[in-house]
Amino acid sequence: MTLDEAIFTALSAHAGVTAIAGDRSYPVQAPQSAALPFVVWQRVSTSPINSHDGPAALDQTSVQFACFAATFTAAHDLRNAIRAALEDVALGNSARGIVTNIRDTVENEPVPPVFRSDVDIDFIAAP
Repeated sequence: MTLDEAIFTALSAHAGVTAIAGDRSYPVQAPQSAALPFVVWQRVSTSPINSHDGPAALDQTSVQFACFAATFTAAHDLRNAIRAALEDVALGNSARGIVTNIRDTVENEPVPPVFRSDVDIDFIAAP
């Protein structure tokens, strides 16, 4: 199972995530018709973990999860559910998530504003 498949499976199976966002978890980009709240996630970077013995057997991959909602509280609640679903949880590919950053922003377009709360999670797994 790839890291992307493992993330999607974990988010789809987590009761906290589905209670808030249902099945609205999108890799890279949400459809324009997506109802709030939803989460979009994308790989930010992948760095091989090299050793002196040869090619990397593991990669460190940073993934950004952007949680969009109609209220500040709802965006935070979704972010916290994402964190609970992925932080230090063994995924199907045996990766474990480490939270590295949390941010809050407001998207002023469209009107009314959409609230956004992000969490960045690093995963170490086989390429």
